[in-house]
Amino acid sequence: MLFALLLSFNLTAQQETNTPGFTSVTNLTPLPIVRHTADKPQSKVWSYAGKHWAVLPDNTGTHIWRLDSITWTNVLTISSSTSTRADCKVVGDVVHILLFRGTSAAYLLSAEFVPETKTYKLWSQRAEKAELLLDPVAETATLDIDGKGRMWVAYDAESDVKVQWSDPPYAVWNAPVTVASGIKEDDICTVIALPGKIGVFWSNQVTQRFGFKTHTDGAAPTSWSADEVPASQSAFNVGKGMADDHLNLVAAKDGTLYCAVKTSFDKQGYPMLGLLVRRPSGTWDDMYQVSDTEGTRPVVILNEVIGKLKVIYTAGSFGGEILYRVSPTSHISFSSPLTLIGGAYNYATSVKASYSSEVVILASTSSEAVGVLATDPSPVKDELLGNIYVYPNPISSTGIVSFALPEGGEYRILLYNSNGDKIKGLEGEGVAVAGELYTTQINCAHLASGLYIVRLQTSKGTKHFKLILDK
Repeated sequence: MLFALLLSFNLTAQQETNTPGFTSVTNLTPLPIVRHTADKPQSKVWSYAGKHWAVLPDNTGTHIWRLDSITWTNVLTISSSTSTRADCKVVGDVVHILLFRGTSAAYLLSAEFVPETKTYKLWSQRAEKAELLLDPVAETATLDIDGKGRMWVAYDAESDVKVQWSDPPYAVWNAPVTVASGIKEDDICTVIALPGKIGVFWSNQVTQRFGFKTHTDGAAPTSWSADEVPASQSAFNVGKGMADDHLNLVAAKDGTLYCAVKTSFDKQGYPMLGLLVRRPSGTWDDMYQVSDTEGTRPVVILNEVIGKLKVIYTAGSFGGEILYRVSPTSHISFSSPLTLIGGAYNYATSVKASYSSEVVILASTSSEAVGVLATDPSPVKDELLGNIYVYPNPISSTGIVSFALPEGGEYRILLYNSNGDKIKGLEGEGVAVAGELYTTQINCAHLASGLYIVRLQTSKGTKHFKLILDK
């Protein structure tokens, strides 16, 4: 009886999460701008307090925009410059915005949310902009914040990959540290936070490889790992090789890193767009093919709640439709291309963090930003226990139980084997606030492959889920 109940629930969950593509796509009102939504590693969009936000320049300056229904509202001017390319990082109610201008001078602006008016104001801890002096030939720059609160900015110099760092309130920036050398002037890089580390990923068209190094939180700023040379086993001697200067990254909560890249193989049957995946252990999978026939300027977005990722890209080299392909995170295999934005646009951009239900994706011409509000399948809903996911399923080592309870109160999460024996050491418990999303990690790395049962217990009832461990 218990197994039948589990099987019934699991099939329902699969029907929800295996729906191809977004469940709905709503076109947004175009926004007049004076600068493309570039650049590829950057993120100009975020979600907070039930609203979607973006940083874009128009002919009067650079502004924070709030999405109201399908129309963008200017809520705060953060710079008089009309030539900025922004990268945004959200920490609680504060958004930190790197304004890169393609010159040696870049600026950091920070703004805090004002709940009474649902707007932003300049950050009370540093209302002034902070200046960063970058290499004057840098093509792009990005920012992220490590687990110790230290902010890092990565950028490409003429032949080097460099980072600068600053501690709160990020007013004073330290001298650059060279992370890698020997790249082409056309190559680019990006920075991303992982559990306990900050990572820098870059293209190197000289060696025809991509590069990646990590820095442990709290270590000396000059102390970096050796180059991991991501997925070098997939670097075929075809065309101009594996690397091209198109890349975008997103990290899962467990530290799994997903890197959407364009290659220079330029031959049908070999990936034109690929996905490189770094596991929490530090190993890289073989490259996954996203497309072998079309696409450029890919960005990757992640919905951990349903265990799916999407690679969004421009169809043609000089613009075109904005397409996307979908893959589960449990077994990466991409769908056929789906149209997201019709017409002739370029430079897709979206959120830096993973999302849970809906997401904004933008693209542009040089004079107009267009976009969509896209939604994913809804969670399986229990009348007493609310919205619940177990993902990915099957898992290879680590899974996550994600839930939002309609009423607050204590909860417990337990794991049992197929014989009904409780697995000790994997219990989770706490007190949930009504409506808030909670995630609990289940580490099964030391367990044998097979069928397991996850049990979520609250004062309102108990729910069981079948979990397959397939190593």
